[in-house]
Amino acid sequence: MSASSFTRSASALLGGGVSAGPPSWSRPRENSGAAEETLLSRVSSRRQVDSQSVQRRLRDEAVEQLMQRFTPKIICLCFVGLFGIAVASFALVIVFWRAFFAALAYGSLPCDQPMLRYYMVFSILIGRISEQLSAKASRYMQVRGMSTRSVWVSTTLTSLIPGWITMMWGYTLIQGSSTCRTTNPHLFFDTRTYVYFQIAASLAYLLLGIPLILFAHRFLLAIRSLNSGEGVRGCAAMIKDLPKIPSDSPELQDPEDGSIMECSICLVSFSSLTVVRTPCKHYFCEPCLTKWCKAHVTCPLCKSLVADPGPLSADSSEEV
Repeated sequence: MSASSFTRSASALLGGGVSAGPPSWSRPRENSGAAEETLLSRVSSRRQVDSQSVQRRLRDEAVEQLMQRFTPKIICLCFVGLFGIAVASFALVIVFWRAFFAALAYGSLPCDQPMLRYYMVFSILIGRISEQLSAKASRYMQVRGMSTRSVWVSTTLTSLIPGWITMMWGYTLIQGSSTCRTTNPHLFFDTRTYVYFQIAASLAYLLLGIPLILFAHRFLLAIRSLNSGEGVRGCAAMIKDLPKIPSDSPELQDPEDGSIMECSICLVSFSSLTVVRTPCKHYFCEPCLTKWCKAHVTCPLCKSLVADPGPLSADSSEEV
């Protein structure tokens, strides 16, 4: 046994099993790179979690604002719509049965427009045919995989156009009559009332239906934009508090050629811009990042949290 081996063995025996050797700090750290990568991964994951939680909270706030803004309008429209439908349905039942019984009871009396006797029957048949055509068109378009909007527009037109043609035919019969109001007043006036009521109901459907469709379309677009992360509050007001980096700072130099880097948004050199650094160590010119953060709270590059705008205050809620 050599002297050095004997010395190490004696040191281990006297030191309680701890052998003498070079200090641990002098040994090469073989896993330092892996440890740094693990630490960076954990930091990035934590930032992603923070970003997701903030975005979720902002979406919830935006949905709440949207519902507060639209709920009174929805309630008002529903009340007016239900009331109008109830009144129109009640009036339609009365007008329809009066015209139908007039065609049955007074159809044998003379009238210079004999087709008025059959208008009610023809109107009922057209209504049934329109329903069947609308159902077939809906099934056909759904099988073809068309959008819900296309299916709705096609089925609505399929069900309405035959009825409009029938109403125009009835209106022509009424306007073309000259003696039926005298020879067969019950048939003429009851049928005329029904035809005019159909025309008025169709015009009301268009005048009320189009604004309702536009309102529903706007509401659905707002919901869709919120689900996709758009339309929420951003953190633009907090960009001015981020660290500002001088244009001659080594942080802004490209490690490959030493030139000044460019903003990732506007692609303009940092040499003539006010540069800010995000918590995720990315650099942007302040105007570009402020514009981006008007509707975002995340970094444009890595989606990490840039800043938390905080809970919505009562004053800002009223402004929205």
